[in-house]
Amino acid sequence: MEFPTQLSFFGITLHLYGMIIGLAVVVGWQLVEKVLKKEQISEKNATRAFAWMFGGVIVGARLWHVATDWRLYQNNLTEVLYVWNGGLSILGAIFGGFLALGAVKKLHILSAKQFWQLTDALVLGLPVAQAIGRGANWVNQELYGLPTDLPWKLFIGPEHRLPGYEQYAFYHPLFAYEVLGSAVLAGYLWFLYRRRKVEIGQGVLSLLYVLGYGGLRFLLDFLRIDKRLYGTAGLGVNQVVLLVLILLLVNMIPISTTWKQRVGDAKRWFFTLLLGLVGVAGSVGVLAAQWPEVTSSKSASGPTQFPDRKLSRVQVGQQALTVEIVDTPEKITQGLSGRVAIGADGMLFIFEQPRLPGFWMKDMQFDLDLVWIAADEIVGITAQVPAPPPGAEEYELPIYYPPQPVSMVLEVPAGFTAVHNWQVGDAIVLDKPGL
Repeated sequence: MEFPTQLSFFGITLHLYGMIIGLAVVVGWQLVEKVLKKEQISEKNATRAFAWMFGGVIVGARLWHVATDWRLYQNNLTEVLYVWNGGLSILGAIFGGFLALGAVKKLHILSAKQFWQLTDALVLGLPVAQAIGRGANWVNQELYGLPTDLPWKLFIGPEHRLPGYEQYAFYHPLFAYEVLGSAVLAGYLWFLYRRRKVEIGQGVLSLLYVLGYGGLRFLLDFLRIDKRLYGTAGLGVNQVVLLVLILLLVNMIPISTTWKQRVGDAKRWFFTLLLGLVGVAGSVGVLAAQWPEVTSSKSASGPTQFPDRKLSRVQVGQQALTVEIVDTPEKITQGLSGRVAIGADGMLFIFEQPRLPGFWMKDMQFDLDLVWIAADEIVGITAQVPAPPPGAEEYELPIYYPPQPVSMVLEVPAGFTAVHNWQVGDAIVLDKPGL
C-alpha cells in the first residue's frame, strides 16, 4: 500500500514524518506535565531544564545518526540538515537529552533532587512518545529488519530497500517491534508510579527506563541489517554502547550509599521487567524459528551475457554436469534473473553456512527444478517451478524452501531431474572449481 509522505494545504507542504515526530513530542510532554503538577514540582525550573533538553535531544539524535551512518553523508554534507528525510537516532536523542539535563544541573539551574524528579517524570512520557514516533519510520519505509516470511511480514518498496537486499520483498517490521516494546515499558513504569511502588525523585524509574529500553534495543538490533558493525564480533556499534552502559549501571550503582534503598527497589523491579522481556522475546523466537527465513532469491533483470562467470564440474550419481558457481552476495542476488537460458547445465548456489534459503522466480523467463543439497547429498527436489506470468506483482510470487537447512542449491532446467532420475539421497561431488 502506498502511503503519502507529505500533505499540502494552501500551498504549504507538511512532511508526515515531521508531523508524527511533533505529535510524539506533544503527547510525551503532556504526560510529563501531568506528573509535574501532581507531584507539585516547580514548572518554572522544569520548563527551563526541558528547553535545554529539547535542544540536546534534536542535536544528539541527528549527530548520532550521522556519525553511525557517515557513508550516507560524506559526499553531500548539506543532507545532514534534511531531517525530514529521516535519520533521527533515538539513542542519540536519549543521550543528548540526558547530557543536556546534566549540564543544567552543573550550571546550578537544578539541584540534585530536582534533577532526579525531572528525569523520573521524563521517563514516564518518553516511552509513550517513542511508541508514537516510531510510526514515522513506517511512513518513510525505514527501520525494517532482516528479510522474513513470517505472517506479520512487512512489504518494502524496491526504492526503499537497502543495497544487497533488492531481491527481498518482505522484512521484519522492526519499528513495530519497538512500538510494542516501548508501550510495554511505558505501561510497566506507569504501573509502578500509579501504585506507588516507587517514588518520583528516587531515580528508580529513570534507572528502569535506561535498563529496560537499553535491553530492548540491544535485542532488536540483532535483526537490523543497516547497523554499523563493531569489529568482527557481529555486534553493532549501538549494541556495544548499550551493553557497556547496562553493565556500568548494574555494577556501579550498588557502590553509592545514597542509592541503597532505591537499588533494592530497582533491582527487584528490573529483574521482574527483565523476566517479562525474556519471556516475550523467547515466545517470538520460538515462533520465528518455526518459520523459515527468506535468505536468498532472484533479483532484478541482469545481462544475458556472462563473461565473468565461474564454472565447475559436479557429479550427481553417475551424471557429470558443468555448472556455474554462485557464491557471493551479489551473484546470489542476481541468480538467473533476466536470462533466457542458464548458459550451462545448471547454476549452483553455495552458502558459507547451512541455512533455510527462500527462492522465488522474480524476473525469471523459464521454468526450473530446484535441487536442495546438504552434507554432499540431495535432501530434496522441488520440480517444475514455473516462471511468473507477465505482470505478476512481487507479493503474489510464491517462495520455495528446502526441507532442511542446506549448504548448496542447484538450479537446472525444468524436468531435468526426472529425465535423469535423480533421487533424495544421491551423492553430490563438486570437482575442479574454477574450470
